[in-house]
Amino acid sequence: MQSQHSPHVPDLHVPDPARPAGPAGPARGTALRRALAALVLGVLALPLAAVAAPASAASSYVVAPWGSDSAAGTWAHPFRTLTRGMKALRAGGTLVVRGGTYRERVKLRPAKGTATRRITVRAAEGEDPVVRGVLWLTGADYWTLRNIDVTWSAANRSNEHMVKMSGGVGWRIADAQIWGARSYAAILVTGRPRGWKIDHSWIHDTYRTHTVNQDHLIYVNAGMGGGVIERNVLSRSANGRGIKVGPSSPSAGAVGNVVIRYNTFYDNRGPSNVQLSYGASRVRIYRNIFVRSGYGKPNVTTYRLSGYGNVVADNVGWASTRVVYPARGLRNAGGNVKINPYLGWGYSPGSARVRGYGRFG
Repeated sequence: MQSQHSPHVPDLHVPDPARPAGPAGPARGTALRRALAALVLGVLALPLAAVAAPASAASSYVVAPWGSDSAAGTWAHPFRTLTRGMKALRAGGTLVVRGGTYRERVKLRPAKGTATRRITVRAAEGEDPVVRGVLWLTGADYWTLRNIDVTWSAANRSNEHMVKMSGGVGWRIADAQIWGARSYAAILVTGRPRGWKIDHSWIHDTYRTHTVNQDHLIYVNAGMGGGVIERNVLSRSANGRGIKVGPSSPSAGAVGNVVIRYNTFYDNRGPSNVQLSYGASRVRIYRNIFVRSGYGKPNVTTYRLSGYGNVVADNVGWASTRVVYPARGLRNAGGNVKINPYLGWGYSPGSARVRGYGRFG
């Protein structure tokens, strides 16, 4: 996982090869010293105004559990709450989040970033911030949330989704651990977002709270703007799906244009690892590893599916009846195999048949 800290996934991935070494020996050192000297002399020769930060430069802020919301939001004098820090951000800005627990109900319609000036909320290097509560953002255009973990609080209500992303263009949740929801979903994607992504995260352990099969890890109810869910581990949803895609009722508009790929699912039994319902359309599911669905169920299921253009191809499934049963609106495009991927503690992938599949592929 390419991040500043690991969300504690049991990472079985073979390490990337070392980067090629650069020029070695005295010649390289001499070249570096000469380049550095030239740079320093050039800067010293410039007028002071030329090296000062432009007035329009995006601001960076810091938040820490020991800070104060009346502070300046600097490293030495951080804000105390994520809410305060996020409200301060503008296009191109960054909020650095120090490690610790933030007991908050973050519900914001924040400022918008742009495709060239994203807004970033990220953990301080080597630190682990955790939001204990809810994190809801509406219209978070071009926001990136990186290494921001979220877990349940006893103050939450069971009819609230724990993380809720409503609308927005180009937002991303990455490198997070999101767990312990006692609600309809750990993450709800809703409204009409476009070009969103959830990746490289560990989303796990939603608890049985509502009626049968209603407590999911990720629930996508989000129009047809399109998004990607990739390279995650999605595990232990006893009363819901690992991912559910579909509108809230048969009469609602289509939901879809979603890619679900390179994820590792296990032990999502309510009733399956992925389910498409009602008007789910143009959902492409490929190169995932699925382990254990509900009793007598395939890894990918449907419920009253009326949508179109859904494809399941080239997945590995195990501990289920099979990967997928074809259904109206859902096509088995081939390459789906039932084989034990041998996931487990201390296992190092060695089988050529599962390389290139799932989070660890």
